[in-house]
Amino acid sequence: MKRTSLFIYLALFINFSFSQNNSSEIKIKSITKTETYTNTSSDGKKYVFTSEINQTTYNREGKKISNIRNTYFNGKPYKTLITDYQYDDNGRIKLENNFVVEDSLKYFTNYDYRNNQLEKKSFRFIENEKENEFFEAYTYNKNHKLISSLYFYSKKDIDSDFYQTNLKVKSLYNKNEKCVEMDWTKSDSSYKYNKYKYKWNRKNLITKEKEYDKNGSFIKTTSYKYSFDQHNNWIVKKLYVKKELVKTFYREIEYYE
Repeated sequence: MKRTSLFIYLALFINFSFSQNNSSEIKIKSITKTETYTNTSSDGKKYVFTSEINQTTYNREGKKISNIRNTYFNGKPYKTLITDYQYDDNGRIKLENNFVVEDSLKYFTNYDYRNNQLEKKSFRFIENEKENEFFEAYTYNKNHKLISSLYFYSKKDIDSDFYQTNLKVKSLYNKNEKCVEMDWTKSDSSYKYNKYKYKWNRKNLITKEKEYDKNGSFIKTTSYKYSFDQHNNWIVKKLYVKKELVKTFYREIEYYE
């Protein structure tokens, strides 16, 4: 899979699935989130690398205005994705305008609603004679609570039905509409994707992730620990596997006066 397409679909999926709105009554103006990971070399030394920097701006109503996502590969700048958001008359996101700077690639993500609830999120674009298509469909219970979603990403030659990529993810949600399980195992067999289960605390923050292979065998547990600012919004999130730090997120939050 070309990295551009992988970059796009991961940006869409991760940002939506794990968005954590921890806003207090003090209105947030912008959040700059830096993702770092820790590697241990053969000589036992640990090195920290930046993998991504996300800057999101909000209006005074708490709605996203724009997002700039910079990713890094082998420690060097790789891709920049610029997104701005459009809303309908009910204040719901209806369209994302996306632009990958290095490839001069523009595409649009559409939001479709039914009975005042998000039913589907989707895009389609052609790149290098490949058709890229993404959608995520949402299912609700009789009380209008989100209970599951189906994520699908495919890439194929525009002149044939040959699929180069076929990724499928089933997600389940708890009563607070937070993702508690994500199953990647029905995806294209040429890629290794597993099943994940998540636990959340009372602040609606993920505290634990358990990973299983396609046969249901346990692989590992990742624990999450947080630090907060004076407005009770998290500013540091650390991920540990077997008590070893593997990834850290830092957030710089600017508030409206």
